[in-house]
Amino acid sequence: MKASRALAEIVKKNAQRSKADFLNLDGVKFQFVLAWLQDLLANAAHEVLGKTDPRVDAIMKRFNDFLDAEGEDLRRRTAEIGRDPGHVLEVDVAQVDPAEVDRVYSREAAGYDSKHHLTTRGQDLQWRRAAGWLVAAASESRPAVLDLCTGTGLTAVEITRVMREHRREADITALDYNEAMLVEGRRRLAKMPDLGRTITFMRGDATAFVGSAPPGFHTFARSSFDIVTQVFGIGGVGNPVAVADNVLSVLRDGGRFLLIDMHRPVLGLPGEWAVPGFWVRFPRYEYFNYAKTTLPLVLARLWGWRDTTLDFYLAPLVCHEEEGVPYGFRLLWRVVESERWWFGLPLMPTCRLLLEKVRLDRSEYDRRRHILKLIGAGA
Repeated sequence: MKASRALAEIVKKNAQRSKADFLNLDGVKFQFVLAWLQDLLANAAHEVLGKTDPRVDAIMKRFNDFLDAEGEDLRRRTAEIGRDPGHVLEVDVAQVDPAEVDRVYSREAAGYDSKHHLTTRGQDLQWRRAAGWLVAAASESRPAVLDLCTGTGLTAVEITRVMREHRREADITALDYNEAMLVEGRRRLAKMPDLGRTITFMRGDATAFVGSAPPGFHTFARSSFDIVTQVFGIGGVGNPVAVADNVLSVLRDGGRFLLIDMHRPVLGLPGEWAVPGFWVRFPRYEYFNYAKTTLPLVLARLWGWRDTTLDFYLAPLVCHEEEGVPYGFRLLWRVVESERWWFGLPLMPTCRLLLEKVRLDRSEYDRRRHILKLIGAGA
């Protein structure tokens, strides 16, 4: 209960709204229990009866019917006192306020490095080094790299470290919108003279770094980079299609774009929890945790972010013409997996997307443009 009260206080402070208006904590706990019980019964049934036994589905149906009835009864009773758990934590995470995101990162800049490392349980290091492995495997003798939403330059530094292990170097441009984060990055880099000479920090807008820009913001010529990386940053950008379109512009033919960020849980591919004697899975609990806590509390309320899941499916569709030649991305791989963040439990799925800039034939180009138009996702 102490943890619950502390969480409620954090929410109240960051949202600047009353607890009654924003969070029905009892309703949240009840829904967590329902999701956990569903998964627990499914695991037990699978272990006892076997994964292909039709009785498993029958048991789960009866239990789900019971939970639906109980949930409806709870909603009816709590609605009478204005605390309907059917409406808890409903936050519009599709919208991003650039000014709010800028304020958040200006406030968090000084302690961002340690906080991000702590809250991801050190997982952020392997994501950033994944970018380094990609650059280290590049065929270019000295790759030109653009690191978008670089923040304090954590990814840029890890790329440099991995390259150093391979006795190679890359010219890395570290771009971010927030000046306070860049100041912290430059300060930290000054303490690493052996690594810092290949990294250049610049201020820029991830949705508009080609063409003209306001004073103080940098832009780049077309076909300027061999590789573009973006590790945990696109959630704070309101137009991910514009980001991918700009990336496509600055990449050379055959250039690669690596995007790593959070992804909604895939119910059919949950993480596994080790218990004595066997492994169990909690897909419903994992999905509920993401939808009801991670998105509205951690991302939307604390950081001003939105759900990044669709970005991994929109980016491969982005295309445009350069001097009359249609260009787009070729999907090299897309990997979604449950990462072990909080308490070492697999509750936070991430996605790693790797795209390559290629020429498209006209029919494929028209098809992609048509899809983007139909869904209203043009750059």
